Amino acid sequence: MFTIDNVRVYELDDYALEDDSTDYGGVSYCGQTLLEFATDIDCSYTATISAINPLLKECGIKEITNEDLNNYMEKDRRSWICLK
Repeated sequence: MFTIDNVRVYELDDYALEDDSTDYGGVSYCGQTLLEFATDIDCSYTATISAINPLLKECGIKEITNEDLNNYMEKDRRSWICLK
C-alpha cells in the first residue's frame, strides 16, 4: 500500500491538483499538476507527499490523502496494463 510518507512528488508527476474548500488561494490554472506546482515553488521532486501537503494547504489547494494517492496509483497501474 502506498502512503503519503513513502511516495515522492516525481511519482505523481501528472496528478491534477484541486482547490480546497477555503476562500483563498487555489490552483494557478485548471489542470495544474503536482509536478508543475513543485516546480513553481522550487520544491524538490524527491520530496514526499507528506512534506508537500502543508505547502498545498497554505496555497488553498486540496491536500493529497492516502486514499487519493492509492486511487491514483491504481488508476495509473491499470493504464500500464492496458498498454501491454
